[in-house]
Amino acid sequence: MDITSWANTTLGRLGIGKTIQSLSENSVEAKTLNRVYVQVRQEVLRAFPWGFALWAEALAEVADQTFPGWTYVYQYPNGCLNMRAVGDESGMRRVRGLALCNDPCYWSEIQQIRIPWQKALKTDGTSQVLLTDVATAWGFYTHDVTNVGAWDIDFGSVLSWRWAMEAGGPLQAKADFITTARDNYIGWMSQAAAAAMNEQKDDAQAEPESIACRR
Repeated sequence: MDITSWANTTLGRLGIGKTIQSLSENSVEAKTLNRVYVQVRQEVLRAFPWGFALWAEALAEVADQTFPGWTYVYQYPNGCLNMRAVGDESGMRRVRGLALCNDPCYWSEIQQIRIPWQKALKTDGTSQVLLTDVATAWGFYTHDVTNVGAWDIDFGSVLSWRWAMEAGGPLQAKADFITTARDNYIGWMSQAAAAAMNEQKDDAQAEPESIACRR
């Protein structure tokens, strides 16, 4: 499905029978949907660590800025909607496998591996920077995926329900349709998140030294 198809799906979910040919056309429906589309897309992407939107990037150091308490200052990446983790060239596989474990025995090991970082404002006030103690740091984050063809089908449905929530009022949809859109957004988000988690396999959990030494 392309973005126009998702837009028409959104209209249908609001009980609006009219369809559009493009988000750029000169109609109330298209103008309203287009006005809130970027906001809605970015909010839904940011809300969950979607696998299809995961991006890794070597961060660019900001040489002319320091920040007390931190060793390095890096430029916050363009297109980053939610920084999920900071690491080095070895990646984040080890941290992911531990973080998904509910056993409290692994918590101390997670804390030892997870790398501290913080977001801050650049001194010129025009953008954000990322603070960490890691040399040659990498950022692992949710990217703003604008190519609809790269979306999971479940993500598109979640976005459509969220889109309906935002556009329903300006389009004067019935309150019941807007309420349904809100409820279905919550339900579909949970379902899509579960499906996304099932489309990956993390490394086997290593036994903490504190337990292994007892054997």
